[in-house]
Amino acid sequence: IGGFITRRALRPLEAVTAALRTIARGDFEPEPLPAGDRELQTLTQAYNDVARRLTAASVERRENETRMRQFVADAGHELRTPLTVIMGYLDVLADGIVRDDEGVARVRETMMQESRRMRALIDRLIYLARLERPDVVSTRRFDLGESARRVAETLRPIAGDRIAVEAPAPAYVVGDDAELSEAVKNVVENALLAEGTSRREL
Repeated sequence: IGGFITRRALRPLEAVTAALRTIARGDFEPEPLPAGDRELQTLTQAYNDVARRLTAASVERRENETRMRQFVADAGHELRTPLTVIMGYLDVLADGIVRDDEGVARVRETMMQESRRMRALIDRLIYLARLERPDVVSTRRFDLGESARRVAETLRPIAGDRIAVEAPAPAYVVGDDAELSEAVKNVVENALLAEGTSRREL
């Protein structure tokens, strides 16, 4: 009789142990357990709370992953259109099909519009990538002037002589060079693309 009572008392514990092992094996949508005896209801209820939260989190993560995959696929498809337009206009300019100033200005404006579309999509993709890796930060000591010069050289094809960098002495900081360069590049691009921009000094 004592053995029967003991086995019966331990049965909920064995059930919880087995369920926890299932979670440990990677099943993050476990089934809730029956309430069991009154003495172990607190343990069972605690497990069921964890099971429900795990299931909800697993479902939410799966839905987020599905949405992210769909967005990346859509973004890749949408990037093809502006890229095709830009490449087509580059061929037009290279072949000399458009020579007059008005036509060149029109082609340039179209290419800039398509470039902005591409940039917006790429920024969203970068944002999603950062959400996936929030703790990944590359910190080092670097020269702000050198970082600014790299930005200026990158934007030289669209900026011409409208952008200048003056950094007579090194200015060292500790941080994420890539993040700061991206921020500076965004600011300068916005200035270059704004109507009436004549010259910006960085």
